[in-house]
Amino acid sequence: MGQTEIKISYSSDNYDFVFQATGISYLFSDFYTRYYNEFNNVIFSSHDQYRNYILKHDVYVAKNSYQQFYFDEHTVQISCVNFANAYKALVQLRNKLCEVKGIHTTDFETFVSYAAIILREYSKFDPIYTAHFLTDTRESVKELMDVVFGLKNKLREQVNDIFFNDGSCLVILLDMISQKYGLSRRHLQYVSINEIRELLHDGVIPPLRLDNTDYVFVHDGDISVSLVGDEATVFISKFLLYSDIEGVDKINGISVSTKGLWQETVKIAKVDYVDLKNTLEVLEKETKGKILVTDSTIPEMFTAISNAIAVVTDMGGMLSHAAITCRELKKPCIIGTKIATQVLHDGDHVEVDAEKGIVTILERAK
Repeated sequence: MGQTEIKISYSSDNYDFVFQATGISYLFSDFYTRYYNEFNNVIFSSHDQYRNYILKHDVYVAKNSYQQFYFDEHTVQISCVNFANAYKALVQLRNKLCEVKGIHTTDFETFVSYAAIILREYSKFDPIYTAHFLTDTRESVKELMDVVFGLKNKLREQVNDIFFNDGSCLVILLDMISQKYGLSRRHLQYVSINEIRELLHDGVIPPLRLDNTDYVFVHDGDISVSLVGDEATVFISKFLLYSDIEGVDKINGISVSTKGLWQETVKIAKVDYVDLKNTLEVLEKETKGKILVTDSTIPEMFTAISNAIAVVTDMGGMLSHAAITCRELKKPCIIGTKIATQVLHDGDHVEVDAEKGIVTILERAK
């Protein structure tokens, strides 16, 4: 990320809003922007709410990439082999770090090189590509789709095992660096890849950023920019065209599973990817008998989904993790609302109409 300022005007009008989550660290966002795919995108975190936007033209181009990635099962397996080899190398790195109890500058570069492969290959399972399964008319597509989604959940768990889980390769690596330089892991998760390089090579202590500090990453052709703090806040305010959600009492989405009417109180799922294990353990207890409302779901949320009586998400399509899991569990699920986590709050009493894909607020939490 070479530039420190943006001289071009950007607007969310020109982008598709494709993903959001809570608690995505600045460091992982740097990895994502550099290595996940080659699309022109804007990603930012504001008040710890992470969002990813992809240029509309690139969303259209993704259909061509889908046809290449999913030509047949063989092309899918090639990606899986590349992913598996990189994953194995990072597991070996993690084991080595645990044994020697120390860190060398080359260890971080090893992690970066294999993490880049992990992200590149996993990106091929992104909904921006797999959504095209729904319009694919090939006779073999149903069988191929079953293979792909069976693999995706496994690969997602391994991605978390590399980047997010307690004991993941990145967490162990950051713990070793923090011990060497007397810094907290949290400190290091909110710095950039290059700032860690400067720390390891030259002993330059990176700036301390609060967890909820606004940040922005822009990838636009040859332009790669990162902004932090006030500069990021200003960019976000100009980029976003906010819709007025004041007074909204009905939320529309797509019903993808069990039909019927369901009334219960809301539990908002805020998954902190920096502390994934703890937040999931708390969430599993708090979703029992509630309507789970979240940005999107991940495989590790299976127990929380099982405990809930219904699921509502901001993001996702017919082939998203939430849609597939709820169909398997025969739980009502409404996806793609865009605004559910903004409009609803813990304790709100709502009705989920899984026939029409509507969530109606019956009574606000007191």
